[in-house]
Amino acid sequence: MMEPLGIRSSLSIPISSEKEQLAVVLTVLGAYPNQFETQRMKQFARSLQYRWEQLWVRCSSQQGIAVTEEKSCYLRDRLFNGGLRMYVQPIVNLRTGELLKVEALARIEDVDGRIIEPSGFLSLLGQSELDRLFQMGLEEGLSSVKKWEAQGYFIKLAINMPPTYLINKEGPDWVSGILKRYAVPAENLTVELLETPGIEAKLQDKAIQRYKELGVKIAIDDLGAGYSNFSRLSSFAFNVIKIDQGILRNIYISPLQTFSMVKSVLDMGRDFHEQIIVEGLENDEVIEAVSHLGAQCGQGFGIARPLAPENFLEWKERYSASVNLKSNGKRLVSDLGALAYHWMSTRGGQTLSKYSYHSCLMTAWLNAQGLADTEVAEWHKECHYGPDPIAASYKFTTWLVKRITGV
Repeated sequence: MMEPLGIRSSLSIPISSEKEQLAVVLTVLGAYPNQFETQRMKQFARSLQYRWEQLWVRCSSQQGIAVTEEKSCYLRDRLFNGGLRMYVQPIVNLRTGELLKVEALARIEDVDGRIIEPSGFLSLLGQSELDRLFQMGLEEGLSSVKKWEAQGYFIKLAINMPPTYLINKEGPDWVSGILKRYAVPAENLTVELLETPGIEAKLQDKAIQRYKELGVKIAIDDLGAGYSNFSRLSSFAFNVIKIDQGILRNIYISPLQTFSMVKSVLDMGRDFHEQIIVEGLENDEVIEAVSHLGAQCGQGFGIARPLAPENFLEWKERYSASVNLKSNGKRLVSDLGALAYHWMSTRGGQTLSKYSYHSCLMTAWLNAQGLADTEVAEWHKECHYGPDPIAASYKFTTWLVKRITGV
């Protein structure tokens, strides 16, 4: 049947859904015998599988915005012909306020000045276009770094690398060359990678090792967004772990469950890796809470929204001046921070008997809230001195949770 049609080989690619269940099989037909047996074609197949799984998830979630072919062509043309803008979002030390690095994030600036975010164009790009975007984005990001350096600011840079570019054999040489051209030390660049089911772990590890040999820092992005990521923590020494912002999504609905998730990932990551960054820090309350959970590094709107490069230094000066006004863990400010502090102090059935009641941050917080002579304050005191501190802690925790959730 195939021979009269000129078909000599075929390739079947399983496409999985978001829940890692088989959704559809994509069949590719070839005109030559053994056409899909080479290493290059196997790499093509893995890339194709990854791309189609992305598309399948977007279509299934019904969250995508319909874009006409004409609009799609326009956006791609604009992106690669003068419209690319690399915004930056700061990553800071939550305890000291020190700026650790900035993450470069792609945007399109339309001819009318309107800024188009990645959700409006990334899904329209093919493999080669994503690779090209990475190279253009890194070059623009490094250009900004050199401009800041000329003004006396030495800023480290992080950028997302497409999975397909990771396994591009020419990639490390190109990255090494662009770093040398801009005279930026390799250790000042962090490459952020998403875990990619479509690419074999051994192939990923080999590619990652080539970048590490250059001195480039490697981050695994969105830890907690998929179960496959957790198994990778012990199998490869990533320099940086980024905890997915989705873990914090329900922090005001289920605070204790969220605390447990964050603390578990922090502990797991800290055992293996140099730096743990919590994403999705939307406000000062969330920043205070995760700081009491042990988080040292963070990123999110509560610190700064993505900034145009020309606005970054202004933000840096403002932020540096405001850091001294924050509590820095020396006092409790919010209900969410108070709950995190108490949860950490009593988790696993611990009592507060070994801590001084008078120097306890919670005692000072209750006084500041005008609750010094209430039943709630008595529960807290019992956590320190009472005959049944576990029962008192349960009452106090329940009261705090209701105060946060309103339920």
